[in-house]
Amino acid sequence: MILALLELGAEPGVRDYHRMVLLPYAAGSGSLESTEALLDSGAFPDSEDIERRRPLSYAASEGSVLIVERLLSDPRVPSEALEALSMAAGQGHEAVVQLLLKKGANPNNYSSLSHTVRNRHDRIV
Repeated sequence: MILALLELGAEPGVRDYHRMVLLPYAAGSGSLESTEALLDSGAFPDSEDIERRRPLSYAASEGSVLIVERLLSDPRVPSEALEALSMAAGQGHEAVVQLLLKKGANPNNYSSLSHTVRNRHDRIV
């Protein structure tokens, strides 16, 4: 659906009634195709929603390694994004945690560790 809307001239940075832009929705849904289409159409890769979450956080929370890699390939996305590491660790997405750490995320973040321990993801700790 996003692809069709973009082809019809939809603005990739438009916000919905929750003040959400499309990119976090696409990143959180696990759709690499939609994520790439939005980025290629000019969507800002580090945009915040009303809760101050970013597309990287949504992708990390869902364990979408390919989308996390794609977002981190953009220099405008900070690799140390603490919320993304916290979300991936809290959901037990080991591959995303490893990728974020490799790209420079801080492993000493209390929030990341507390979510991981609280949710019993022992292999990540």
